[in-house]
Order: sequence, then C-alpha cells, then structure tokens
Amino acid sequence: MKPIEIAQWRMHNLGLWSTHATRPADVVSRLGAMQAQDFPYAKWSLAQRLEGVGESKVDRAFDKGTFLRTHVLRPTWHFVPRRDIRWMLQLTAPRVIAMGAAANRHLELDDRVFARTNRIITKALEGGKHLTRRELVTALNRGKIMGTGQRFAHILLRAELEGLICSGPRKGKEHTYALLDERVGRGRVLAGEAALAELARRYFNTRGPATLRDFSWWASLKMSDCRAALALLGDELDSREVEDRTYWFARSSAPPKLRNGTIDLIQVYDECVVSYTLSRDALVAVDKIPREIMFFWHPMLLDGQLVGHWRRRTKGDLMWLEMFTYRKLRAGEKSSLDNAITRYQDFIGRPVDIEMTSDPRT
Repeated sequence: MKPIEIAQWRMHNLGLWSTHATRPADVVSRLGAMQAQDFPYAKWSLAQRLEGVGESKVDRAFDKGTFLRTHVLRPTWHFVPRRDIRWMLQLTAPRVIAMGAAANRHLELDDRVFARTNRIITKALEGGKHLTRRELVTALNRGKIMGTGQRFAHILLRAELEGLICSGPRKGKEHTYALLDERVGRGRVLAGEAALAELARRYFNTRGPATLRDFSWWASLKMSDCRAALALLGDELDSREVEDRTYWFARSSAPPKLRNGTIDLIQVYDECVVSYTLSRDALVAVDKIPREIMFFWHPMLLDGQLVGHWRRRTKGDLMWLEMFTYRKLRAGEKSSLDNAITRYQDFIGRPVDIEMTSDPRT
C-alpha cells in the first residue's frame, strides 16, 4: 500500500467519505470516542459524518445527553457513548491517572485530598443539579479547598476518571458537570478481556489500517495490553506489511477505489489525525510543515492527504475563513473546495467570507 491508499481507506472507515450513522450519538458509538476539547470544531467533526445535520441539531443531542463529553483517553476531552462510558473508564482510567501522577504531586493532590473533593462535588451536584466549573470551584472553596485554576482542573479531571461526574447540559455557552450515576444510570457492563477486545474492535474497524503503536497511543494502553487485544480479536482482523510496519484492519474492510480531486475541511483534532502516532505520516504529502501551522491551523485534505490549511476568524459580528494551499488547486479541486466551504456554512447556519493567504512557510 502507498500512503495515499492508507489515507483514503481511513477516510472511508472513519465515516468521512461514507455515512454509517444517522444521528450524532450513532457516530460517537461507532467510533467509540472522539477527541473533543475544542467543542465547536468537535461538533463539526460529528456533522461531517452525517447527512444534512447542522450545529443546532448536534447541540440539542449533546444537551439531552445522547452522548457525553469527559476525559477518558490520553488524557483530554472526548465525546463518548453514554452506554459505554463506564466500562471505557474502568479500562483506561488507571493508566490515564498514572500519567498525571507527577502533576498531582506538584499540585499537592493525593488520594486523601481527592476523597475529600469528591465528597464536596457529590454533595454540590446530587439531586439532578448541573453546575458549571465556576460554580463547582465555588463549592470547593466553601469546603476549604483552595488553589490555582490548574489545581481545580486536576480535581475535576480525577472526579471524571473515577466515574463520579460527566458532562451535563450547557448553561448558555458554558459547559456543566453532572453526577454520572444520575446522568447515565448503569450502562453497559464489560470488564477485563471483553472490554479490551471491544475497544480494540472499534478502533481497528473504524481507524484501520493502523499499527499497534497507533492503537496504544489512541487508547492510552500499554503495548502488552494492545498485543493481548489483537490475540483476543483473532481472525476478526487482517494485516499487511508496508515497509517496516504492520497495518491492521477489519477483515471485512476492503480498500476503496481511489478518489481524485476531493477536498475536505477537517479540524485539527479530527480522529483522522489524532487516532495515529507512528503512521500519522500517511496524512502528510508535503514536507517541512512548521509545528505552529500543524497545531494552530486546521488541515485541508485533498484525496485524504494534506494540501493546505484553514481556520475560522471572527471580529465582532464578522466571520471569515482564512485559507492557504501548498500548491495551486486545479479547476476540479477548486470546485470541490467550494463544496466543502458550502457544507461548513450549512453546518454553522450562516455565510462566511473567504480569504486566501500565502503559505506561512515562505
């Protein structure tokens, strides 16, 4: 396989070029988890995998709790299925908690402090209350828990990882927290090998072809656990050797017919980017991209590979999209870009101006 074949196969499996779901919650369930720390753009990633779904519909589904937002992998915010959140946390939280041990020591947070803060948070939220971070910090202050914003962030993160709290409906533009027991109920029960196999199944079914190290990065699991997951899935997966890498994918999956001239405006934390580490290079068809571009601009993909970048800019009531490409687009590619822009306008529900700028590397 060539890098472009790998990239396009992933675009299909990830649902960017083929629709596998009809509702936002279905997209989250199929993918297992979707990185979502930048909430407006995370909603765009959801809508791209659906037909004719705008931002307001995604907002309503989120506020109803049809899918949730919490820390579960790496650690960062993710959209997760409500029925799967418990077993996913049980599987991944110990590893994610271990990742934050040094920061917790620096912030003078230990198990005794977390037990105390969890009691305060539970009391503040019980009875179906939904509180913003600011309101929870006020409750913690009343309980004589003081500190910096970073300290409070780690307190709330630990409460999420321990399965105490999760996202609630928004208050205006502010996110809230809710007690997981009240927001979700029991949910699906999986443990041990069954949970490990299910997480790996969703990953390779939707992100393949991918390497074992890619899966380890995405799932925050040790390589030994990832190898065990492969053994559990057995003949559900197939593999191909490409140069010095082994790529795994669902046996039922087939490489698609290669596209020519398709433009996609994805966000920088879309799963087609952040699901990979070792083999993320399949996405990149240009050389020497400065770090500040890769992390502060969103990728513009041509046939599944990087051809330029874009970002949304606002000033007062004005909104526009700033864009640049690494090479001049052909006529058919320009038409595909126009279609991608129209789709984004339909998603946000308003027209936007376009500003084409020069390559920042020059």
